[in-house]
Amino acid sequence: MKVALITGSRRIGRFIIEEFLLKENYKVLNLSRNTKIRGVENLSMDLSRANYSRVGEWVSRFGRLDLFLHLASPYERVEFDELDERVLNYYFKVIVESFVMISKVVRPFMVEGGHIIAFGDWALERPYKGYTHYFIAKAGLEEAVRCLAKEFAPKVLVNCIALGPTLKAQDYTDEYWDRVVGKTLTKRPVSLKDLINLIRFLSQSDSITGETITLDGGKHLVL
Repeated sequence: MKVALITGSRRIGRFIIEEFLLKENYKVLNLSRNTKIRGVENLSMDLSRANYSRVGEWVSRFGRLDLFLHLASPYERVEFDELDERVLNYYFKVIVESFVMISKVVRPFMVEGGHIIAFGDWALERPYKGYTHYFIAKAGLEEAVRCLAKEFAPKVLVNCIALGPTLKAQDYTDEYWDRVVGKTLTKRPVSLKDLINLIRFLSQSDSITGETITLDGGKHLVL
């Protein structure tokens, strides 16, 4: 039995659970504040105030962990003049701190050749105004991936997928989403099939670690 732990299962994470993890016969541990998914083990936890030892105890019940996917990430616009330490701390805790600390507590249960995959953002080199807090945290996440790749070598491989526009956010209008997708080279959202294939590839890799792979339909090349 293969075991996978996932954070951030509300949108893309749910698709990964239903279309990859369950179909690949993983025992799925879903760590989420609000999202409950049938057919998996659900643990409710606010990652901004997480009890990480509780996560380790939860995983220990299964005696092993093959794959940890970290998608948890708030994403709200905050104008810079309104930015304060509370917002920065919240984003850092959910995106970076939880990734590092969960990885630390589950490491003893990760099998030889286990994999950790974090989810970054294609736009780190071209951040948007109003999202300073978000991009600072995502930059920290990518550095954490490189650090953990060294710390966990050679047993566990750690990588990052920098996603472009994949699923329309609930607060996006159709017109705005069309503009976002129109600024990719492919003129369409990132293929969910491609995303699943990339996760599958990384979760089976014996050699790739410490890498960030951009999957954005060429959006990073569009001025």
